[in-house]
Amino acid sequence: MLSLQEQTRSTPRPKVYSVDELPDCWVAEGTDGGMYAVPKQPGSWMRYEAVRCDDDFKGHPEKLQPLPCDEARSVVWFVYGDVGRVVIAEG
Repeated sequence: MLSLQEQTRSTPRPKVYSVDELPDCWVAEGTDGGMYAVPKQPGSWMRYEAVRCDDDFKGHPEKLQPLPCDEARSVVWFVYGDVGRVVIAEG
């Protein structure tokens, strides 16, 4: 049987982050590999309000603070990040 720590490490989680510089957005990695600023509003991913922001975070991963798995899943649901051609990635 796996320990809780091993289960947490092996369970895929949405790639959603908080960033001090963007208090009104989450940052999420899309399945296309791009980084997106996603407004903290219902359905914002599906309504194409997410803005690609690769330049701000690709070279500065230390700015990204991963959300806990349960919270990240709630964010995906809240912004409809699992709808569309490009969705919020897991890993």
